[in-house]
Amino acid sequence: LSLLLCLCACAAPPRAASTTGGSASLVVDPTPPHLLVGREVPLVSAVREDADGRVLILGLWADGRLVWSEDRVFGGPPYHETHLGPKRTSDALHVFGRLFDRWEGDLLAYHPPGASRVELIYGAGGKDRRLASWHEAFERNPEMVVTERGVEPLGKRSRAEVLAGCSREYRRFRVLWKDVRRMMEGLVPRKGPRVTLAEPALPAPR
Repeated sequence: LSLLLCLCACAAPPRAASTTGGSASLVVDPTPPHLLVGREVPLVSAVREDADGRVLILGLWADGRLVWSEDRVFGGPPYHETHLGPKRTSDALHVFGRLFDRWEGDLLAYHPPGASRVELIYGAGGKDRRLASWHEAFERNPEMVVTERGVEPLGKRSRAEVLAGCSREYRRFRVLWKDVRRMMEGLVPRKGPRVTLAEPALPAPR
């Protein structure tokens, strides 16, 4: 079992084509994508970081532009966009701010050094607050769970049962992660015009 856990923890997570849950069942726009050049860093973003660099998953800019990848775990093209409008953008930033204020500190991370991971980033109001974790890619496999100890096979246990046995800090982290992700998904419409990102500006790595 120890060898199995080591192999699971060290292996790269398999990439799947399906998107994460949420309410956004995307309808791909058949029109050719137009070019979107990211000159400003998004105020809220989900970014994938691995050995190949950083890739945008979802970004919300100050002007209300929302850009998202069809693959909400690994990111990358194809991308779509919409505009939320001033009030909805302001309301969304307010909610994200309250979510990220649930803990003290600028970075809350659960992943091995150098591991492929997702960062959820809040950069409004001069802040730079981040959550980072590697669990989403592994947990696409319904037989796996990620805890603060590493990657584990579920066996006959449920994922909720395993997580319930984790530390209070890790359980709080997973709840906060889920709430931020749910808020992001709630902004994504069922469809939006295709866009191509050319050298998008992303929050700098830590």
